[in-house]
Amino acid sequence: MKLPINPEAVGLEWPEYSELQARRAKVESRLNEAGARAYDLRHSALEAARTKDREVFATALVGGSSKTVAPTNETKVESELAQDERLYEALEVALQRLDAELADLVSERAPRWAEEVATATEEAANRYRSSVERLLAARARYGALERLRYFLENPLAPGAHKAIPPDFQAPVTKTTHHGMFTERVADVNEIAALLMAEVERSQ
Repeated sequence: MKLPINPEAVGLEWPEYSELQARRAKVESRLNEAGARAYDLRHSALEAARTKDREVFATALVGGSSKTVAPTNETKVESELAQDERLYEALEVALQRLDAELADLVSERAPRWAEEVATATEEAANRYRSSVERLLAARARYGALERLRYFLENPLAPGAHKAIPPDFQAPVTKTTHHGMFTERVADVNEIAALLMAEVERSQ
C-alpha cells in the first residue's frame, strides 16, 4: 500500500515505511528491466539467432557436409530467455509480498501516524496563517506607499490625496473562512509567488 504523499517530502520521518518503500522500488525496477529483456529476447534476439543458425547450417550444406548443425545461437538465447522469465516471475512474487508488508505496516501504524500528521498539519496551518498575515500587511503597506508616492508626484491633481494611481493593482481582500484566509487579487500568479516565498522564509 503506497501512501499518496511521500512522508519525507513533508518532513515526516517514518523509517520503517521508507525502508520498505525503497526495497519495493528496487524490486519493481528489476521487474521492469527483466520484463524488457525478456520481451527483446522473445521478439528480436530469438529470431535473429534462428536466422544465424540457419545460415551456418546452410553454409555447412553448401560445403558438402551431411551432418546436422546444432542451433547453438537459438539454444543460447532460449536459455537466457528462460532465466529472465524465471527471474520475472520471482520478482512478481517478491513485489506482491512487499505490497502485503506495506499494507500491514500502514494498517498497524495508521493510528500513530495519524496523530503525527494531525500535529504537523496544525503546525503547517499556523505557519500558513502567519505567512498570509505578514503578506497582507506587506500588501497594505505597499498600497499605502503607492498612494503616498502618487500624491507626492501629482500634488496638484484633483483628489490626489485619496486617489489610487492608475497602474496600481488592488490590494488583497482578506476574508475569514473556517479560521483560514482567502485572498482575491488581480494577479493570482504574483500573489501565489509572494505567498510561497513567505512560507519558505517562515519554515
